[in-house]
Amino acid sequence: MAKSFRLIVAWTLIAGALLYLVVYIALALRAYEFSAEVKLANVPNPVVVVLGNRTVTKGVPNVCMTGRVDKAIELIAPHQRQILLLSGGLDPVEQNFESQVMADYAIGKGFKGQLIQENNSTTTHENLKYSALILRNEGAKTVIIVSEPYQLWRISLLASAQGMNNQFDLHYAAAKTECWKMQGMLSTGAVREPFALVKNFVQGNFFKLP
Repeated sequence: MAKSFRLIVAWTLIAGALLYLVVYIALALRAYEFSAEVKLANVPNPVVVVLGNRTVTKGVPNVCMTGRVDKAIELIAPHQRQILLLSGGLDPVEQNFESQVMADYAIGKGFKGQLIQENNSTTTHENLKYSALILRNEGAKTVIIVSEPYQLWRISLLASAQGMNNQFDLHYAAAKTECWKMQGMLSTGAVREPFALVKNFVQGNFFKLP
């Protein structure tokens, strides 16, 4: 009995490891596809949505998140109408709001456009869900979603399932933050991402809503 149990546990761990490896390889391929530079300067009056991350590391704003804001400011700079929607709720570790930390950082970088904060979300699924409500209220037509390369595959699947492709002219832009430049697919977020993909699949978040 004990031997059978050990065999079951061993095979379960092997199957789990193989599943993780398959998802990780697929993720890496998609991440590097998304990391290719996309020219978005000519899209009409976009609203740029920045998805949050952990707010602080080692006492300073997390460069994995502020790099996303840098990319958003770069994308919106050529446009006369400049709107950034910063999406991220309460950081449970640091006890501050991701959206507020990003807003403060953008202001500190000299951004003079309109800042909209979405501060209720606690997951990427909610980031998109709550941001879509704000975007509709703002009458947004063209939307650019910014995050790090490894997260954009999941974001695109979630956005499609939520019908955002039908509501907006939707684009994705990879923020090659310091985390990405230094660690790429070996960053903490990238290593965890396969678990997030599987979790969202199991929860049904990738399937289109009726």
